[in-house]
Amino acid sequence: MKIIQLSDLHLTTPGRVLHGRDPLQHFQAAIADINTHQRDAALVVISGDLSDDGSAASYAALADTLAELQVPWRVTLGNHDDREAFLRAFPALADEHGFIQNVTNLGDHCVILLD
Repeated sequence: MKIIQLSDLHLTTPGRVLHGRDPLQHFQAAIADINTHQRDAALVVISGDLSDDGSAASYAALADTLAELQVPWRVTLGNHDDREAFLRAFPALADEHGFIQNVTNLGDHCVILLD
């Protein structure tokens, strides 16, 4: 079983660079590579610091890019993330207490993401 982890995306408002790099461009390239070469993966886990600035625009870009991913995915927040802004973009991902955590069963294995 193949699980891919992407960590600390630090997305910003699209078009904005961070430390001389465009985080969204790198994330989109990673998703394209997964779609091309890793479609046999059981799951993509994206952890921590999804956004660098907690902006609505960064979470909208995250949602748009994840819509392109052809492998099941799960996310969890990091310390740079803004829970309220994230939940406006992904309201269905919160548990009954507003946390972004879940359990994903993969055959005989279980992936647990804690917020």
